[in-house]
Amino acid sequence: MFDEINGQIISEILFGESFRVIREKKNWVYGINLIDNYKGWIKKIYLSSLPNFTHVISVIRSLIIEKPDIKSKPINYLPLGSLVLVSEITNNWAKIILSKKHDYGYGYISSLHFVKKNDNFKDWLIFAEKFLGVPYKWGGRDSIAIDCSALLQLSYSFSGVMLPRDSKDQLDFFKKSPVHSVKTNKNKAMNFKRGDIIFWKGHVGIMIDFKRIIHASGYHGSVVIENFEDADKRINSSYTLVT
Repeated sequence: MFDEINGQIISEILFGESFRVIREKKNWVYGINLIDNYKGWIKKIYLSSLPNFTHVISVIRSLIIEKPDIKSKPINYLPLGSLVLVSEITNNWAKIILSKKHDYGYGYISSLHFVKKNDNFKDWLIFAEKFLGVPYKWGGRDSIAIDCSALLQLSYSFSGVMLPRDSKDQLDFFKKSPVHSVKTNKNKAMNFKRGDIIFWKGHVGIMIDFKRIIHASGYHGSVVIENFEDADKRINSSYTLVT
């Protein structure tokens, strides 16, 4: 998604997500991603019709192939968080429905690569850890490259909650939540635990234990795990803790 035609990339839409068109201009459409209400421009060619999804891709990347055979021709890939309709499962292969733009209208992926759409995970952070080493890209929301707020959004979605797209809106969401505690650092140390979320101005990361954080870092150029104190010192601003 672009902020304007041929402008800056601001986000990406994953396979199976719904997009409502607001207006069109030549080969482009402006609209809203209904999964998180994010607005932007995309090329019309990327839109098609798909049935309602039944499962969510839960591995960093799943390869779609033409036939249920490891030697079959690759069609494309599905990044973590993609939404798919599984029509049948046979011998560890799942048949998924593709758009009518593809010659076959369906493809096959490993049946170990997804979870049911209503499955919720208390330790949703395991999905953030799958992105370790993935390159950083501003506006990225794919397993090829990702930014800090997308890392939180996609991994947290496995808890059963889809967060807003941008970090400032994510923080506002937690401030309004009756089940989360939000504390602002005022030059004093805080105690952390796994799954705590740290917001700085324009950046967000997730604690994987009491002293280390995972985040999509522009400084490092990828999703990394590092000591919180090192990251905090480098960013050099106050932070907000969400527990």
